[in-house]
Amino acid sequence: MIPMIGSVIILKQLAVYLNSSDYGLYALITSIIALLMVFPFGSLLQGISRYIPIYAQRRSLPLFLSKVFFHYSIIALLVLLIASIIYLFFTSLNFSLFITMALFSTTTILKSFFLAVNNSQRERKSIFMANINEYAIKILILFIIYTYFNLEVKSVLQIFILSEVLSIIILYIFGNQKINLQLTFDKKDKIIFLKVLNFSSPLIFFALLGWLRDMSGRWYIHHFMSLEQVGIFTMLVSISMIIPAGLQGIIGAYIIPIIYEKNSLDVNYTKNILVKIILSYATVIFLFFIVLYFYHSEIVHIVSDTKYAYYSWMLPWLFLAYGIYSASIMSTYEIYAHKEVKKLFLPFFLSGIFALGMGYILILNFGINGALYNFIGTYIIFSVATFFTAIKYNLSKQHKLGVA
Repeated sequence: MIPMIGSVIILKQLAVYLNSSDYGLYALITSIIALLMVFPFGSLLQGISRYIPIYAQRRSLPLFLSKVFFHYSIIALLVLLIASIIYLFFTSLNFSLFITMALFSTTTILKSFFLAVNNSQRERKSIFMANINEYAIKILILFIIYTYFNLEVKSVLQIFILSEVLSIIILYIFGNQKINLQLTFDKKDKIIFLKVLNFSSPLIFFALLGWLRDMSGRWYIHHFMSLEQVGIFTMLVSISMIIPAGLQGIIGAYIIPIIYEKNSLDVNYTKNILVKIILSYATVIFLFFIVLYFYHSEIVHIVSDTKYAYYSWMLPWLFLAYGIYSASIMSTYEIYAHKEVKKLFLPFFLSGIFALGMGYILILNFGINGALYNFIGTYIIFSVATFFTAIKYNLSKQHKLGVA
């Protein structure tokens, strides 16, 4: 709950403290950070999380964590090196802003690793302490800088860097992590790395397609319109995601580790619990959609700022599309538990290609309304294809069990 509440407060602060153009610049910067996170780090963390319970049962978790942290860090350094080369030769970005972005990327990547490890081991206390300190620092310093100084996008990123460094320290110290950085490479390193990579490799490609689905619209709006329009549309999307993403995050944080642990004991456990969760989640989403449909303007005023209210009519439709998408993501937990992630190629491919092609056409011809059509189309396509894949997988699994 703390990340969801903290994110809402910070969203309100940024909406009030920054103008629409500055928030648009912030949205583009965070989309670049998101690309680094999902390609490849988010995918690798899925693989790491999948194998933590297995190595914990074998009483060799410290060795596993030490090995994967070494490889994870090496990949992070390589990605940052490539980003530096791109900056030097292909961009005219302000050097100070680039350094800030690089540091923010580094802290985000490291925090995500320790957060995933703590979550997989159900270290709730350390996660709670890290979250409450991180968001408290962000909220407090944003307020102080805005009140007494001039708050810029770079200042926002620097505040986030500071808060994430503290979060990393807390997750490491209080999370009972036994990670010893080992600079040697032996046969065990290769075996462990290949296991994680084998699970994660399809997800790395999916992550790129997912980024196109989620972020390409921002860059099309910037190309055809303005930073101000990027800021307006991104703000509305951010508001629409608060409830679905918050609920999905809470469910995922508590359910996924349990699913991975119990799946080997009861093959029907995942299916049974997911049916109950998705039906309950769908009911909540429908009720919130009704509220947003009638009170979208008031909610935009409360959660953000009056400068975003003109386009508030988009909010319920953005919310509904993302709510359906979140439900479809939950339906894939069984596929992840059985290490069959390659079966999710279709939804990622269709939605990514739609966003890349139709997003260009729709935003070119219909402007910010086209961005809405692209968002709805992209997420509905992903959701339908995902539900189809999940149902097909479940039926095939039942058929195999019946034959056996």
